Amino acid sequence: MARFILSRLFQSLVVLVGIYTLVFVLMKLSPGSPFAGEKAVPSHVLERMRSYYGLDQPLPVQWWRGLSNYLFHLDGGIPLKKDGFTVNEIIAESLPVSAVVGGVGLLFALGTGIPLGVYAAARKNRVGDYVASSLALVGICLPTFVIAPLAIAWFALELGWFAPVGWDDPRTDWILPSLVLGLFYMGYIARITRGGMLEALNQDYIRTALSKGLSEGRVLFVHALRHGLLPLVSYLGPATAGILAGSFVVETVFGLPGLGMHTVAAARDRDQPLLTGAIMTYGVLVLFFNFLSDIVQYWMNPRLRAGGLGASL
Repeated sequence: MARFILSRLFQSLVVLVGIYTLVFVLMKLSPGSPFAGEKAVPSHVLERMRSYYGLDQPLPVQWWRGLSNYLFHLDGGIPLKKDGFTVNEIIAESLPVSAVVGGVGLLFALGTGIPLGVYAAARKNRVGDYVASSLALVGICLPTFVIAPLAIAWFALELGWFAPVGWDDPRTDWILPSLVLGLFYMGYIARITRGGMLEALNQDYIRTALSKGLSEGRVLFVHALRHGLLPLVSYLGPATAGILAGSFVVETVFGLPGLGMHTVAAARDRDQPLLTGAIMTYGVLVLFFNFLSDIVQYWMNPRLRAGGLGASL
């Protein structure tokens, strides 16, 4: 177990260095200037701005200085377009908004997707399976940039239940974007759960339990569910990181001050420090939740415990 944890920590460090390097290279290769605006900036002012942000240094020096600040000081630096704030302050302020919206959306997706997938597997090739699978397919095929405007038009503008955009009332402004975000993930969760449950129901120990006279409900929820959810656990690692870090589309459409909206703005403005900080935060979350996913799989699957975690994952 200790060897596995140390190995994953080393791999995570390598991945984070790779993420930082990739973002750094792509930002340097992208056209335009972060200081470009409607009015032309005098050359001497531009040079002072570049010197202030360290952009006049050689590229290897810029790369190492930024990377070392992340690795040794957890410091994202100063954004190019957000005066008076640091990258760490922007992330600390915006990440809770994304976490609230994403957390509720994930709970909604799990609370509807898992029962829908279990029901579809239990009614395989029957009317219930077709209905449940069709509902899951609707959630997958309708992207958030389609669902979000429709939800705003109906629930906010037509019915007046929610504010159409903004984060003026944190007590209610998370409800509509959370449901829109959760609906997208619900479809995938239902399909993955259905597949895992069908595989579990075809196992010999399930047939043995049924032959002993156990009820269908007991076999389904006590014996098959634990094995059937294993594929879902693998999916939830990166999915949880993505949904908690903020959906770019949902936060932009609803005007939420979350990490996703800041990421889109930083990419548009070529704000390298802020964009790098947002992507590095996303990378850390993906690595962390993938690690938790491996641990949960180890706990749920006796074959992994028998073979050893490090050897099996």
